[in-house]
Amino acid sequence: MEDVTREDYEQLGRTLITVQEEVKAARAKGEAQLKEAVDKVSADVGAVRKAVDEIGKTRKLSAIANDYGLEGRALAERVMADTGPSARAMMGQPLSREDQRVLDYQQLCDNMLIFASAAGIDKMTDENLERALTTGPNASEGGRRAWERFKQMRVDFSATDTEFASTGWVPTVASPQLQNRYTLALKVAALFQSVTMPHSPFEFPVLWARSALTNMYQGEATADSARYTGTQATGLKMTFTAKKFMHVTYVSDESNWESIVALSPVILQDHADILAYGKEYTLLNGDTAGTHMDTDIEALGGAHAAAAILGLRGMALDYSCATDLNSASEFETATLRGARANMGKYGVIPGDVALVVGPKSYIALLSNSDVKTLDVFGPKATVLQGQLANFDGHPVIVSEAQREDISAAGYNGASGNTFASYLYVNHKMFKIGQRLGFESKYSDTALMLYGAHAFVSRERWDFQPILTPSTTNSVLWMNYDVTP
Repeated sequence: MEDVTREDYEQLGRTLITVQEEVKAARAKGEAQLKEAVDKVSADVGAVRKAVDEIGKTRKLSAIANDYGLEGRALAERVMADTGPSARAMMGQPLSREDQRVLDYQQLCDNMLIFASAAGIDKMTDENLERALTTGPNASEGGRRAWERFKQMRVDFSATDTEFASTGWVPTVASPQLQNRYTLALKVAALFQSVTMPHSPFEFPVLWARSALTNMYQGEATADSARYTGTQATGLKMTFTAKKFMHVTYVSDESNWESIVALSPVILQDHADILAYGKEYTLLNGDTAGTHMDTDIEALGGAHAAAAILGLRGMALDYSCATDLNSASEFETATLRGARANMGKYGVIPGDVALVVGPKSYIALLSNSDVKTLDVFGPKATVLQGQLANFDGHPVIVSEAQREDISAAGYNGASGNTFASYLYVNHKMFKIGQRLGFESKYSDTALMLYGAHAFVSRERWDFQPILTPSTTNSVLWMNYDVTP
């Protein structure tokens, strides 16, 4: 082995220094490249965030736009008509960010409608609404801010429709928030199937009696056609003639935006409650006779909705589908089952039958141990709207429109109106014909003598049985002369 010289050590030292410098240079270069890569990623992330923020500013409802496949005016109109968010809110379900924005937008549009009534806008256009809110006699700072907010939300919903952003859609009918309030207030009406009427009058076909099952010849086929004679199914037709119903609220023509915002929830709830209760009342107490069966309704001179349609109590009395209990054992199990037994085959299936009672009768009914309240028959049971109890497997519907101020004869008379009635109904044997669904809108009609304008809610519908009630076709049965 050769001796290591001084020169060898010096050469090794120089080599080590060179390697160290190369490592240092490589490390510096790597750090620079790493920093460059990190900066680039950061820039990309920043760009993404900026893009997301931009989308958030202009299209918060992009998910809804994708669901509907719409944009511009069509999208804004569709969002205004979306029933989902308000229904979820009323049922206490969690709301997404998009749901909340839809609700805010719909509420703003409803406020615009009522303001338009107050301001007396003769035609609901973009230009007229802006003028009324920002420079007209009813203008206020709150109105100007509301107009700017409305325009921005309208742009948000319009997606890429730039023309719509400047002169676009304005509301002319109330949002589904009002429709849902109305629907949730229905109890008896919710029992019956609704039929859409394309025109009025409208004939709706119903397949009634079943055809008979034919016994085919069991041997060799022959030309004996009598063995193969079929039977024809029996059809009926229901004729609906739509009646018009409406409710009006008069709004002062001096109202500004701030007062409208305060009044709007009260007005909208009032319209939903009045039309819902009116429908319930008419279905239960309506009478189309020349003189209404109830003295207090007759005194109104035909102006009440209950004078337009024959309701369930009127049918039961007119067609002898009723029993005078003489205030005896009204809520005992045998009496209740007796009324249902009087319906014959129409009272057999519990799911087809409902017992409708008034509030006082319901309290009296609770003394019957066979009546099961909601806490007894279980939280997982299927519960109908307005149902507070269950008896023999069928729902007990409580409606304040079921009158408990009638005489022992079953009518509201001049005196002695301290009695009630309750009724069983096979709800599959009746239908509601709906020509115009519930809608609310501003009216340009000015009431100069009162310094007000009108906000109007209305609908058109009819109510008919599939079979005319009789002691043979007892599709309903009423017990009256009841002391609740």
